[in-house]
Order: sequence, then structure tokens, then C-alpha cells
Amino acid sequence: MPPARRARAAAGLCERRGASRGRGRAQVRTLSSQVRLDARTKLLNPKWYEGMLSSGYEGVREIQKRLTNTVGWSATAGAVDGWVYDEANATFIDDPDMAKRRAPAPAARGGACLDAHPCWCRERVGCARSGLA
Repeated sequence: MPPARRARAAAGLCERRGASRGRGRAQVRTLSSQVRLDARTKLLNPKWYEGMLSSGYEGVREIQKRLTNTVGWSATAGAVDGWVYDEANATFIDDPDMAKRRAPAPAARGGACLDAHPCWCRERVGCARSGLA
């Protein structure tokens, strides 16, 4: 069967099953509203970050990646509200129970952990950027 005929047959099959062909209700958001949505639904959502923390170092790396992306959007586009950083600080840094949970095992000190990120290391472990090293 020629490719064009296969494509038409597949399109007809989709229509018969009730699937839409790109006519959905896509929502276009501003960058700042998308960053706020991502912060509420992922980074600062206890259900999400508890699941990430329970999955081990890969989950911690995912939290770190999201926070790094948030910092990047703030630095390049100024699209992050201050409350996002306040909540992230209260959730991941100021909470003593969370500090114990995210502390890496001695064998994993060289791996991904939230303390390895420059934002986290300024006062806690000292780094060249903070002048505490």
C-alpha cells in the first residue's frame, strides 16, 4: 500500500474511533504563568516531591533539575515570582526534617544532591562563589 493511501486510511480510522485530528483546545500561556503552574503542580506540591524523594537519588536529581530550570527562567526572562523561591526555601532548606532526608549517604557525596547546587551551598557547605571556601 502506498504511503499516502496508508495515511488516509489511518486518518479515517482515527475519525471512526472518535479521535480528534489536531482540533483540541490547546491553551497558550505566558511564560510566567507556565512557571507558576509548574511550581505549584510539581516543585512545591508535597505529593510530587514526596514521591520524588522516595525514589532515591534520581528523584532528588529531578527536584534539583526543576529548581535549576526555575532559576534559569528567572535569570534569563525574569519570569519567576518571588513566592516560588520563598516556598522552595521553606520546603527544602529551612525544614530540619527535609535537610536530614536530602543529606546524601557517604558513598554518594560526589553524586547529585540538593546541597551540590550553588544556590544551596552558599551558607551550608561554603563555595568559591560565596567567599566561604
